[in-house]
Amino acid sequence: MGEQTISLLASGELERRNHMAIGFGSALLLDVPLGLLMRRSRLFSDALLVPIELLRPIAGIAWIPIGLFMFGISEARAEELGFAGLWTRGVPLPDPNFGDLGQVYDPWMWLGWIAAHTSTIALATGSMILPLRHPFHTAKASASVDQLTGGRFVLGVASGDRPVEFPAFGVDWHHRDILFRENLAVIRKVLMEEFPSVQSSYGAMLGAADLVPKPVSRLSILITGSSRQSFEWIAAHAVGWILSTRPRAAGGAGRKMARSGGGRVAWCLQALRAVPLCRSGHRWLDAGGLRCGDQLERA
Repeated sequence: MGEQTISLLASGELERRNHMAIGFGSALLLDVPLGLLMRRSRLFSDALLVPIELLRPIAGIAWIPIGLFMFGISEARAEELGFAGLWTRGVPLPDPNFGDLGQVYDPWMWLGWIAAHTSTIALATGSMILPLRHPFHTAKASASVDQLTGGRFVLGVASGDRPVEFPAFGVDWHHRDILFRENLAVIRKVLMEEFPSVQSSYGAMLGAADLVPKPVSRLSILITGSSRQSFEWIAAHAVGWILSTRPRAAGGAGRKMARSGGGRVAWCLQALRAVPLCRSGHRWLDAGGLRCGDQLERA
């Protein structure tokens, strides 16, 4: 018994179990009395509704980090539990109309922190808003994370869906589709070629300089939604598709994507989101650990 306790202490498992027990116990001790009081006292119920109504506009997803902390589920613990991927967002500014905080911590700083505390779990962005970022910065950061994690990084990109962000960065909201295509083309070129010649609205690189590091292998890129592009374009320029929509609409869009991509884009519909991750061959992973088909036609 003593040896088992020492083993649990050394591995940190005992601390995690205690943390989880405290989380469940706190929730139980708080929720049950509050529920009984609200049922028995109209005055108490009305008083409690005030903070509840104040907190109601906050999206449910924003409470997830608090729950993870309460129940002792850290990034390392998520890896131990078999989660396939950890995701961060590239939304730079919170817009109250969307009911969330966008991305609180800088995504590249967050990925560096997570990379230092994990060893096998995939790290992905969902998604980087390309028109708001210089492609050289995005390319260098992506390749750096990929190298430092041994090829665990997946780059999810999007054209942006929050008009309030674009004036802050001096970017034309109505040209985001063009900027998205141009930005992605630059990223691909500087990651795949040495001393490339690149000229775009973001600047010129005329073969006299190079961007390092390069990724471990060809970087997996996922495109979010339509990003104001055609299905044919998405199928030709991405290894996966992140879709947030109703299941019926997603199914129809997936079939159309299958016809457009000729099986080159693999995806997996889980609940309301298609979350594909790939690194080599046909090893497909998603945020829930579900294995997906090798080809779109099987979806």
